[in-house]
Amino acid sequence: MFLADVDVTGDAFEEFMRETGRPYSAGSFRAQGRALAVGVSCLPLDTIRRAMAHPNAVLVDVGLTYSHHTLVDDTLADVKPLLDANGVTLIDASPLAMGLLTTSGPQPWHPASSQLKAACAKQAACDSSPRLEEVALAYACRTPIGASVLVGCRTLVEFRANANVAYQCRMPNIIVPVAWASSLHTTPTDEARIRDHLLDLN
Repeated sequence: MFLADVDVTGDAFEEFMRETGRPYSAGSFRAQGRALAVGVSCLPLDTIRRAMAHPNAVLVDVGLTYSHHTLVDDTLADVKPLLDANGVTLIDASPLAMGLLTTSGPQPWHPASSQLKAACAKQAACDSSPRLEEVALAYACRTPIGASVLVGCRTLVEFRANANVAYQCRMPNIIVPVAWASSLHTTPTDEARIRDHLLDLN
């Protein structure tokens, strides 16, 4: 059970963190076996730090944050030791940086700088390289920092492509049907080259 997007709760943050104790109370979802874990999710890493400093941090089993372990942002490593110290399992979400690292590009509200958006769009349009989505997902799969990598899919085609990347990167517990499997068109060298290029342009 997740307390989702606690970063947008504003003044209600304390109340939200107090609510982490509710699943542990008698007659609760957890006591009834209907919630096996309690988690918090947010985008800003400062909110993760704030949650881990709260007295109820000991009640949090899982932390989910997104877009912080990508080709253009590796700041998730900064909070991983804090989560480990608190016994919190990390879910690393959105390795495609909320659409930034895709050929279709991000939504207009995306918080990235205009320079970074332009650099990613230029890379996505480059025909001589592997697809940006493939490179970005492969990077996250080859350099895992959490218990799992969580990526969204809009279509079955995207789902199959993402599953294939994870399989080719030898992610544990990934099995794909033979019909889905295809050779991966990106290598760690590609990922490092494109990552360096995007960071240089930003």
